[in-house]
Amino acid sequence: MDEWESVVKSYQESSDPKNITKVLKSAEIVLLEDLASFETEWFLSTLFRQPINLLNKVSEQRLNNDWSKFTINSFKLIGDIVTKYDSAVIYYEDIVTLCLLPYDAQTRQQALSCLTSVVTRSPLGARDLNQHLIALEMATTCKAPLAVLIGAICEHHPDVVEAQMTNIWRVFLNLLDSNKHTVTVIKAVLEGIMGLFKYFEMELPTMELNTFYDKLVGFLDLPRCETTVLSLLQRHARLFRERVCACARVRGAVRARLRGAGRGRAGPALRALHAAAALVADDALLQVTSDRYICPGPLDVPSYEACL
Repeated sequence: MDEWESVVKSYQESSDPKNITKVLKSAEIVLLEDLASFETEWFLSTLFRQPINLLNKVSEQRLNNDWSKFTINSFKLIGDIVTKYDSAVIYYEDIVTLCLLPYDAQTRQQALSCLTSVVTRSPLGARDLNQHLIALEMATTCKAPLAVLIGAICEHHPDVVEAQMTNIWRVFLNLLDSNKHTVTVIKAVLEGIMGLFKYFEMELPTMELNTFYDKLVGFLDLPRCETTVLSLLQRHARLFRERVCACARVRGAVRARLRGAGRGRAGPALRALHAAAALVADDALLQVTSDRYICPGPLDVPSYEACL
């Protein structure tokens, strides 16, 4: 904290972004320290209020191109602070207001990421859900952070989402239906769906769930999506039990990953798939499934190989 005390004592209001760059670097160092509660409160007060007043500074300079790098780095710092310090709660409302201001696409991505940090801790971050949903559906930029944000709202504030649940689901599905989106957007949409499923998986139409499953398994071969797909299968395979039971190819594709880098996710996903298939399989198929695939031991490579 000694360096931060020096920064605070020497700080002078300036329109030169170099001054704030020094502040941000010092604040990042403070984040690495284990502070007492009174030190944390003082650090946040001096950063967000007087003398530095970071939140107001970002708001004032947000349209200044010379400050764009500073603004992006500020949102990253603020998001890290929200994640680390519960005592930042008194600043949430101001942080959310700042995140929701208009920015250029690159800065907005970081602002939305910062807002997502607040969402995981407070319903204050869940406001303007309708606007986020419209932006996700219509905008040409920031789709990935918007999908992650909406998924976080679904996961942490289901009461806010309940009336919009079906609409959110169909916007997500439509995004997966387009071949215009990058793998980054697809992965983010899958993460958003995982958030939606936490409370609303049983309220979604079966036919649409089956359509989603058909899309989902197609993304298994995208390396950047593999972990997310396996996580979805692990947690929610029972939703697609008829499809899972009828399709040995997907089980085989997951089983093939048991020896690869993704085996930590593949093992639980494979168990979930066979448990889902068992819900609708006849006795003969169930016995084959049990004998060949369900591993009774710990989820490690030797246990898996014994089941192959």
